[in-house]
Amino acid sequence: MRLLSASKETLRVLDICPWVPIDVLVPLIGARKRVSVYQVLARLRAAGLVEVKRVDFGRLVGERVLGLWATTEEGREALCATVAETPPDDVARRAWLPLLPLKRRPGPVLNDPLRLAAARAVAGMLASDPGDGPRLRLGSWEAPWIRCASADGRLVRLPAAAILESRTDGMVEAMEAVLVLPDLGTAPVVRFREMLRRLVKALVDADASDAACMPRLLITTPNIDGDGARAIAWRQLTQRLWIDAGLEHLQVTVLDWERVETTPGPGIHGGPGPMASTTNPRQPVRARRADELLDLVGRHPFLTVEQIAAFLAVSPRRIRQLRRSLVGRGLVRVLRICELDASASQAIADRGGELEFAELTSAGRRRLARMLGLPTAAARHHHGIFGGSARRRRRALRALAHTIGANGVFVALAVGARAARARGQDEALEEWRPAAACERRRCKPDGYGCYRRGNARYGFFLEYDRGTERARQYNSKLTGYYAYRDDGHADFNGFPTVLFVTTSAAAEKRIVAASERAWARFGGVPLPILVTTDERIAGNWFSGVGSR
Repeated sequence: MRLLSASKETLRVLDICPWVPIDVLVPLIGARKRVSVYQVLARLRAAGLVEVKRVDFGRLVGERVLGLWATTEEGREALCATVAETPPDDVARRAWLPLLPLKRRPGPVLNDPLRLAAARAVAGMLASDPGDGPRLRLGSWEAPWIRCASADGRLVRLPAAAILESRTDGMVEAMEAVLVLPDLGTAPVVRFREMLRRLVKALVDADASDAACMPRLLITTPNIDGDGARAIAWRQLTQRLWIDAGLEHLQVTVLDWERVETTPGPGIHGGPGPMASTTNPRQPVRARRADELLDLVGRHPFLTVEQIAAFLAVSPRRIRQLRRSLVGRGLVRVLRICELDASASQAIADRGGELEFAELTSAGRRRLARMLGLPTAAARHHHGIFGGSARRRRRALRALAHTIGANGVFVALAVGARAARARGQDEALEEWRPAAACERRRCKPDGYGCYRRGNARYGFFLEYDRGTERARQYNSKLTGYYAYRDDGHADFNGFPTVLFVTTSAAAEKRIVAASERAWARFGGVPLPILVTTDERIAGNWFSGVGSR
């Protein structure tokens, strides 16, 4: 087969950066139209030089199933036969960091959203090149990028790294190493502090004083609230670390995913969530619903079938069908009656005895964590992924009635927002974090939510009360909230309102009295508190405390 220049460049890029979709490949090879790239790939695939695999990524990358392209063994042989190997010059030698790679490096994981997001970030950087000088092209690619950070064996690991080169008359004129750190918005920015500290230490220990040896750190982050808060947090974090280490030549580029031509689906801190706009309208409805059900079951334990159906606006029969499909794939298991204790059985009997519960299997937890672009431990910490611990399950089952009631509050808010949209209003429950993801020392709310009405967003901690707690328990809860607000570690844009939802008017009066006592004890600005009952939730109004 006679390879033209477009075919050679396509094979070269796919050999350097394998398993990328077509929207990433187009900017990497410098093409202007997808149609021409499809034609080249069709010819190469017919000749057996490239192959394609369809991979399920979940909702976060914008499409659930993507076709990923790579060269075959025959394609690599054809590429080596047509392209002469040239020894790297001094510019190429100095472009990489003066850090030795590991002898045994892990291969790419096909269904890793971070690897795909990193490739899209580099592709977007190349596509946004103004083109005044020589055109940049991909010279090298490594995903994941792992180096030895110090003599004690600590490693610094980033999702990917690339070398971008510019050529003039076939000769390399300049090269730049780019370390790629895609932020999917599924964890707070502070989580990456240790990774960046190890990178800084590795650069300082390597004594990379020459500016040509220093890489560029490319960070892509979502603009969740439209105010660029995460981008500002990234710049402040990197600036502090660079100044403390004395790294003057290390450049940092922070881009919003909206500015990248090929973007992943927008994520939101606390997880994409079933109501975030992370689904692709071209994705089949059945696939979207299965991912939403997996997310709900994993992050919010002991949701009833009726609550899930109301939350997703489908029938309970449809939820059971989707659940059976997840059980068949080994991602979800249904809890057996023998696993429930006496208190849980009594709570089920009080509600008619027809409740059904499910939880994630170990494969389901790995699947959900990979969809979020996080390790399993980090996904459990930041998103409260439930399952895998019999002790934790027994402890949660002892408070089953309380958990069902707290879940019902969020479901009622979601249903109310959907009814408001049907009347032409712009309202939505944008975020729902489980209790396990909100726990901070003595502050242990039953969940966090963010309700949007127009352009205004209202964040709140939920405290669901069944009227069984005493005054000292209310005092302890409010003390924890005041301490959490005053220590300055709350990662919110303004401290959320504390929403007490109780089942009786007498308990409501006790909560109001406890809040007034806490304000008198701590003084200063009062904690924003709203108190209501289950009946008033249906009436859609609250009584305010502490706003005066």
